[in-house]
Amino acid sequence: MIKLNSPISVSKNKQTHFNVPKRISLILMVGLMLLLLTIIASLVLGARVVSFQELIEGLFYQNQDSYGATVVQKRISRTVFSLCCGIALGVAGVLMQSVTRNPLADPSILGVNTGAALFVVAGIAFFHITSALQYIWLAMIGAAVTAVFVFGIGSMGRGEQHQ
Repeated sequence: MIKLNSPISVSKNKQTHFNVPKRISLILMVGLMLLLLTIIASLVLGARVVSFQELIEGLFYQNQDSYGATVVQKRISRTVFSLCCGIALGVAGVLMQSVTRNPLADPSILGVNTGAALFVVAGIAFFHITSALQYIWLAMIGAAVTAVFVFGIGSMGRGEQHQ
């Protein structure tokens, strides 16, 4: 029998605790400083080393005609592209590790790299693919097909437990 006026005990002071390192702000600050240093190194270092003055001119004065400023402006796209690639690889690794629930999972262990390479080689051998853009698309399709195949096989045993 249900009583309509019975009090419901709900704890309003319930706190959730996460396992966060005590020095997370220090770790984040050091990581951001290292990221900033690598960005500066990417803009300064190359076939021609650029001075700090040329770096400032290239970043903040777009109409500067010096050779060093032009070099810095050309290197900005390389730096941004490499940052985007690094972020994408990090996200892909986190997704793969969380889906497989394995902290050691990576594309080479699960065969995703091999599937991408197989599709590229098959495209070269059988379809005479020569364009870099076609290589990229074939590699992405091969990686996706291999990932679906591996995850499909891996999830086959997750059904009901037979006793």
